[in-house]
Amino acid sequence: TDGITLRGPNAGFVGDSDRRGPEAVIKLTNSQQVSVKSQGIKINGFSFNFAKRAIYSASGSSDSLYTNNRFEMAEGESSDEYAIRIEGDTTGTDVTDNLFTDIVSDDGTSGDNVNGIVVRDPDGTSILRNNFSTVDTAVNVGDRGPNAGKLVVKDNDFSGVTQFGAVVLNNDDSSLNVEISSNT
Repeated sequence: TDGITLRGPNAGFVGDSDRRGPEAVIKLTNSQQVSVKSQGIKINGFSFNFAKRAIYSASGSSDSLYTNNRFEMAEGESSDEYAIRIEGDTTGTDVTDNLFTDIVSDDGTSGDNVNGIVVRDPDGTSILRNNFSTVDTAVNVGDRGPNAGKLVVKDNDFSGVTQFGAVVLNNDDSSLNVEISSNT
C-alpha cells in the first residue's frame, strides 16, 4: 500500500536527542527485516534492534523517508549486512536525523563489515544529519551503470568508525552525481 506513515513515540525527535522518551523497539532476528516495496512510506521515531538487517527499501519503491530513528545491532550478533539498504531503481529516498550506533562486526577481524546505510544506484537519495557512532562502515554506495542519479551525503557526524566513513564505488559508464559535504 502506498503512502503509509508509521509514527513511533519519538517522531519528531532526532535519533540522538536526550529529549526522546520511552522507545518503541522493533526487534528483528536472523533473516527478519522491514521490507518497503511501495511509494511514499515514512518511518519516524522508532528504535530498531536487529541481528542482520533492519530496513530494506526494495527496487522500484520511491519517495520514502526514514527519519528520527535509532538503529543498533542486537548484542552478541555478527553480520556483514546493514541497518538500511536502498536498492537500485529507487527514487527520492531520504534518510535523515537518525542514530546508527554499535553497528560493528563481532571483533573486526573476521572479514565482517556491517554497514549503516547501503545505497545501490541512487537517484534523488539524500542522507542528511545522521549520527554514525561506532559503526564499521557508515555509508556504502555503489552503482551498476548509467541509471544512477544524484546522491547527497551532507551534515552527518561520523565518530568511532572502525573501517570506512563513506565508500563510493562507481562503474566507468556511471552517471552517478555525488555531493558529499559538511560532514564531521
